[in-house]
Amino acid sequence: MNKIKIIFIIIISILFFQVFALDKVEDIFKDTSKNSPNYDKLQNLYDKGAITPDENGNFNPSGLLTKNNLFKTSSKISCEIETKTFDIPLNNSNNISLEEAIYVLFKKSNLFTETENNTTLNLIRNGIITENLSKDVSPKNNSGEANFYYGYLKKALEFEYSEYDIYGKEFKTKLISLDQNGNLNPKKNLTNQEFLNLAYIISKINPCFNNKDNLINLSQKSGEIPLKITFNTNISICEECSYEWNFGDGQKSNQKTAINIFTKPGFYNITLKVTKKDKTVLKAETSIEAKKDLSKIDSDGDGVFDDKDKCINTFGSIENDGCPILQESCLINSEKNTCKSGFVCSSNGFCEVDKNFYTPKNKTEVCLTPKNGSSIYGNVSCNSCPCDYSIDFLASIRKCDVIIPAIISKDGKNIYSKGPNYLIK
Repeated sequence: MNKIKIIFIIIISILFFQVFALDKVEDIFKDTSKNSPNYDKLQNLYDKGAITPDENGNFNPSGLLTKNNLFKTSSKISCEIETKTFDIPLNNSNNISLEEAIYVLFKKSNLFTETENNTTLNLIRNGIITENLSKDVSPKNNSGEANFYYGYLKKALEFEYSEYDIYGKEFKTKLISLDQNGNLNPKKNLTNQEFLNLAYIISKINPCFNNKDNLINLSQKSGEIPLKITFNTNISICEECSYEWNFGDGQKSNQKTAINIFTKPGFYNITLKVTKKDKTVLKAETSIEAKKDLSKIDSDGDGVFDDKDKCINTFGSIENDGCPILQESCLINSEKNTCKSGFVCSSNGFCEVDKNFYTPKNKTEVCLTPKNGSSIYGNVSCNSCPCDYSIDFLASIRKCDVIIPAIISKDGKNIYSKGPNYLIK
């Protein structure tokens, strides 16, 4: 019985070693040394099995990324239980562009789903989304069709990853950014080095990575700050082991079961290094998300906290759940201006922008006139907002108009907005 038990322990130890043993990449890739740029990133993804040497035994950082390498890497950060064939509109060459790589990585890791992309495409087709992401990325292609990659690229531009040093100082890394000319260059073929940077960041925060092999147990994966999480490991065959937890926020622990409280919002990569008595090193990692406490945050400064604000990024009215009032009545010829600062009472009894107070940039481009038609899709103009307040078009509201969705006050004078998009009939 003892002999069987010993053999079983040896087999399990071999399995652990195969998954988590830390081979050094300078011994694996002929063109890599400890002084190579992004050495740590290459080591990290190699440990995950996401990057392997090419046919010549090299990493070849300046070489162009191939489809095979893209799919091999993306399969290691996948939320899909089984490998699936992609219905990707890839180009006919063997190389991969920035937009194609972003699409595959975000789709596989569930950071931007197919459902979210379909919603974005419909909003583009209906004329609700009209904003260019850069000089070379528009919602629609030259043919007039909705840009398939628009939603993925927009998500990637907004994406930031936060890491903290041992003193708690935050370092933010953007996934992609515009060049000095304001271009994104989505059609440019990626090099292996450029793709390494993308895959490394996404693998750090991917909620699905390492589901099968992870040896870290935690009480929860996400929550609002201050977020208290208990971490432990199911490595139960380890005698006289030492444990080294790194919680990614500057805090560490050497306990087998550790507790950490995350006080700042962001994604955190949690690593566990276990050193056995014979100096064998086992390593596992996972990620968590610490979210803002929306009940204590007022992003737009309108006096309505984000958990109650229906228009979080738009300055609005407290009585309208943080959304702006589309038409706000005022007292004509009153000695005191009854409109808020920056607005004056017009002759028709409604507050309008004081042109001497606001000087909106690109006013003629932002305030557009709707084309003739029975229905208009987009953001209704707001006469109680500055003209450059993310308005897609300018439209006067008549008594016979029906705005969906909206709430009209009992006296019929004030129209309250409920969300950014409207249908006018």
